[in-house]
Amino acid sequence: MGQSKPINDATRTARLPSQTGDQPAQGKTPGFTLIELLTVIAIVGILSAIIISAVGAARASGQSAKCVGNLRQLGTAYALWAVDTKGVVKSRDHSDWINTIYILL
Repeated sequence: MGQSKPINDATRTARLPSQTGDQPAQGKTPGFTLIELLTVIAIVGILSAIIISAVGAARASGQSAKCVGNLRQLGTAYALWAVDTKGVVKSRDHSDWINTIYILL
């Protein structure tokens, strides 16, 4: 069989710079600068505005589809009522047809 290389302490454990006692360069502190933080906040604000406007447009489109479906159902109910009453679409009393459609809904 082949011989394995001996493992010394340097290759066995890798040390991070903070563990070796190394200090950051003078004047440099770890973390974000104010400009970086403000840039990230601005980007998040822009993205959230885009998402909110997309959700609003989708909601309006859904409401429009709902209204079209309701109008289609009202037209179907009105046509079926006309068939049931042999072509009489509304009675002499104009408020009666409103109550009849209200019952159908």
